[in-house]
Amino acid sequence: MSEFSYLSAPKSSRDRLGIYRFWYDVYHEEMKRKITDLDHSKKIIYDYFEPESDIFVIKSNNKVIGSVRLSTRSHFFKTPYAPMLGNISQFDFYFLSKVIIQKEYRKTG
Repeated sequence: MSEFSYLSAPKSSRDRLGIYRFWYDVYHEEMKRKITDLDHSKKIIYDYFEPESDIFVIKSNNKVIGSVRLSTRSHFFKTPYAPMLGNISQFDFYFLSKVIIQKEYRKTG
């Protein structure tokens, strides 16, 4: 039986490499998504929200199997995605992204 652990990831991009590789594996290798934030030489995804976002991960047997990333309103408006929100810019919010579960753990409850 797998042992699961939940944790908030460290802030430094160096300490987050395992998570960035997990994202790459799921988005690029599995889903074949064509996104611009890939670093193929390192096999990672690293974008405008890193490393300032908060990432929470689920691990099984010390391997990342899931993640969710939260970015604050102030950080969101420093990215090229800001114009997408238009009028809601006056409200506080968190931007939720990278909600990912490893394929073999999906639909398991």
